Amino acid sequence: MLLVIKFIKKYFKPFFFSLSIAFSFYLASLEMHFYNNTPRFFYISAVILLIYSIEIVTLYFLRTRKIQLNFNFNDNINELAELVNKIMLPLLLYISFVLFSQYHITSYFLNVAVVIIFVIFFIIFVNVQSFFRYAISAESKTHYVYDFTKMFIFFLLSDYLVNLSFVNNAIVLQNSIILFVISTVLKILIMHRSELFNLLNLLLSVFLSIILSVVFVFLVNLNKFNSLENSLFLLLFFYVSVAFLHHLNSKTLSIKILFEYILLLIMYVVIILGIN
Repeated sequence: MLLVIKFIKKYFKPFFFSLSIAFSFYLASLEMHFYNNTPRFFYISAVILLIYSIEIVTLYFLRTRKIQLNFNFNDNINELAELVNKIMLPLLLYISFVLFSQYHITSYFLNVAVVIIFVIFFIIFVNVQSFFRYAISAESKTHYVYDFTKMFIFFLLSDYLVNLSFVNNAIVLQNSIILFVISTVLKILIMHRSELFNLLNLLLSVFLSIILSVVFVFLVNLNKFNSLENSLFLLLFFYVSVAFLHHLNSKTLSIKILFEYILLLIMYVVIILGIN
């Protein structure tokens, strides 16, 4: 009981703010896609921005860590990377969720997405709090949330593009190019955060994203699976490609590991084929 009380006392603010944001995401999507009330959508969007900004600014002014905003990207704090992770990613997550909800506004999958978003923002707030308080242990345990967020953004956007292509098959090639750009940019961000960004990894990211785009066109034209099944497969492919880059850079890539990832993709296809 004491542990529960201690946890609530320590993480009440992150819990409250992340719950508020997740609920606001849901309300904004309802206003946009169910009630077609654009003014209320922008009003709720402004509230979300205000909630997030208040918490981030509050944590900054209550910081115990010495931080110099000198935009020297070679010192111990890379301001550009922190801006991308703590500001741009949540914004992109919101845009991705709104697009995703267009085709799932009455589906229970939207509720699952809202829960995931709550968890993401809770961990982000804990990470930001740890960052400003220089709590290295807590920060190191939660910084992986940014890579997970990028993966989830990819899933949401790929699902939107799959649905868009189902509705209008004439734009499937254009959507594959958009997916290529999304995949490449997110891979670069993941590589940069892991300090693995270089010319070789850039070229490999582009190559793997081209393959992913081809898979996207194939799945849409096959028209055998629903959007979520297609998007999950694309996400799995995206994850495997990122894992491949990590193994390659850490020199742990082997035929066995490569076979395991290929087997994982095949198993997913077999399971989905069995369900359908």
